[in-house]
Amino acid sequence: MTSITFQILDAFTQDLQILVETDTTQEGQFVPDDLSDVEDGEVRRRPNKKRTAVTGAQKRKLIIHLFGMTAAGTPVRVDVEGFEPFFYVKLPTHLKEIQYAFETRLAQEIQYSGEFVLKNPGAYSVTFERRKILMGYTAGKEFTFAKISVCGMQAWRSMKSLFLDKENTAVFALYSGRPSLEVFEANLDPMLRFFHLRNLKPCGWVSLNEVDDADEEIVVIYHSHTETEAYPSRTDIAYAGEPGAHYVLVSTRKEIAPATEFRSYRIIDGNVTEEPVTILD
Repeated sequence: MTSITFQILDAFTQDLQILVETDTTQEGQFVPDDLSDVEDGEVRRRPNKKRTAVTGAQKRKLIIHLFGMTAAGTPVRVDVEGFEPFFYVKLPTHLKEIQYAFETRLAQEIQYSGEFVLKNPGAYSVTFERRKILMGYTAGKEFTFAKISVCGMQAWRSMKSLFLDKENTAVFALYSGRPSLEVFEANLDPMLRFFHLRNLKPCGWVSLNEVDDADEEIVVIYHSHTETEAYPSRTDIAYAGEPGAHYVLVSTRKEIAPATEFRSYRIIDGNVTEEPVTILD
């Protein structure tokens, strides 16, 4: 097992929707982000755009794309999975009855809301922790918090909307007629939290393990373009660091719906060469 060290130059997130999953394989597609601009064929975040309801019962997970460069000038792209955005909600007491009431109330809110992404399997989870409050004088007292973790960015925004309005005012009450529960760390960007928890710095250097050179090699690197044709963008070309790999792109742009465009390329030293693709039944 070898390692690689590179400087982080860019990072962004995408939700991956799992289409087929077995014990050994997993197939999925990136979900178009309604709060995103399409810049150079890649999805970028943009606030203040109306969300569109997302239907379907597929499992999702968050993918964090890190782009960088080694000291020798070799471009690097790393896709990180396993991180779940989260925030905290302060409960009035530590009683088990209150915790159960919170979980029940949240499930009811999700059931009757228009936040369809939260109804997908594994979209969120709730755990309970004892924590201190740093702001204000509490004499070091610990309080009970519900830690709400979600599977991706769309679920993050949907869950926040159940607890905070557009002015960041708390709106989720445990019982009708009771005060809304306090929400903590919901305005901390998940990307910044990820960098903080992993002790990373934007534009800093990071080291990680590569695949085992003796047993494995990268054969295919694939992703989708939701608004443009299935051709490598400038970003794709700049960070194509595997000369032996097949770079597969799938386009799901509206102009060709419901059909898709499936193409494969070799990218070596910035030169793009398309290769034939044969689809077998």
